[in-house]
This record gives sequence, structure tokens and C-alpha cells, in this order.
Amino acid sequence: MKEPGHWGGSWLLWAWGYVALVLLLALLLSKASRFEERNVIWGLIAISAAVKLAVAVWVPLFPLHADQGLFHLFAREMADSGFHPDVMRALSAYYDYPTWAGRVLPVHYLLRLWAGAGDVLWARMLNVAVSTGILAMVYAFACRLLPEGRRKWAVFLLMVLPFQTVIVTDYSHYLLPSLYFLMGLWCLWELAFGRAGLLRQLGLSVGAGICLFLMLLQRGVAMIALVVGVLLVVW
Repeated sequence: MKEPGHWGGSWLLWAWGYVALVLLLALLLSKASRFEERNVIWGLIAISAAVKLAVAVWVPLFPLHADQGLFHLFAREMADSGFHPDVMRALSAYYDYPTWAGRVLPVHYLLRLWAGAGDVLWARMLNVAVSTGILAMVYAFACRLLPEGRRKWAVFLLMVLPFQTVIVTDYSHYLLPSLYFLMGLWCLWELAFGRAGLLRQLGLSVGAGICLFLMLLQRGVAMIALVVGVLLVVW
């Protein structure tokens, strides 16, 4: 059995290696000014998606414990039973029952209905897609808030966060609220500062409402979104 210090040294080596890789990528990105920035950014997003997909497929499916196991229990029991009263009554005995039941809806509930026992693997594919969508939304906001030449750095800084890659192996709800928040904020931004048009504004209003409803199901981010939305409209 390896000594605890050995594991600490290994993790430290990996950490320094990752920092070196990030610095190398940053150097290469700084030299990419001769390419159109839009193409560079979409290239970054594509590379990030490919790495996350490889991680999601390569890392073995491990037993779900703690909150991941509880979250999967709710998704499995709610979907497999069709909200049977006895099942829902049993689930209500768990802590934060309304929170867990809400977070399952609608995405992980539908995923379980569609994929059945393979839902854990497909949840990883979902995480890859959602994480990639978050990067795309960051790019969309960067186009509105940052001058050309700086936008790629906004995407890069989020892309290289280890959490962005590691999270794809989780069976959890953490990524979805971020995507809902950014999409809802985008709808409000376009309502406030975008071009006029009745149908367009109606569609954006409906989109913002749907995102807010989804955030309410996820708990914890809806109030932040409301405050940011009000500040955005006032601004």
C-alpha cells in the first residue's frame, strides 16, 4: 500500500503539470491573432467538447454515493413508477424532498424514461452538451460586452477550469441551473437592448419565463436571476 505522502506528491505533480499545460495553451492562444477570432473561439469550444466527451466515455462508471446516489434514486423511482403515490410517499421521508424531486424535473426524469438503466451514462453525455452550451453562452455574452480580441479569453478562462471537465462524470444537477441562468439572462438582455419586433419580443419573453420556471425547479438560483434581471432592466 502506498504511503499518504506518495499520493500527495502525485497530486501535486499533476497540478503543476496542469498549470503548465494551461500556460502553454494561453501562449498559443495569444499567438492566434492572425486567425479570425470567431473561428478560434469555436475551435476552443470544439476542443473542450471533445476532451469532455473522451473523459465521459473513458472514465469507468462508478457506484453513485451520497448526493449523487440520492439524486439518481429520485430520478429512477419517479420515472419508473410514474409518480406512484406509494413511491412518492416513501421518497418524502428523505431530507429536502421537495428540492430533490424538483431538480429531477424535467430533464433527468425524461432521461430516465428514455434511457432506462443506461441513464447514468447518458447523463454524462448530457453534461458534455450542457457544459458546451455554457461555453457558447459565455461567448455570446462576450460578443456583447467585450471588444474583439478579448472574447476568446473569456471562453478560455472558463474552459480551463478543472471543474468544467471533471463535472461531466457526475450524475448531478449542477450544470443545468447555470445554463438556464445564462439563457434566461440572454433573453432579458435581448429584450432590453436587442432590436424591436413584436414576435421576437414575445418569443424572448416566453423564453425568459421558461428559463425562470426551470430555475425555480432547480432551487437556489432563481432569486439571483430575478435580482440580476431587475438590475439589467433598470440599467
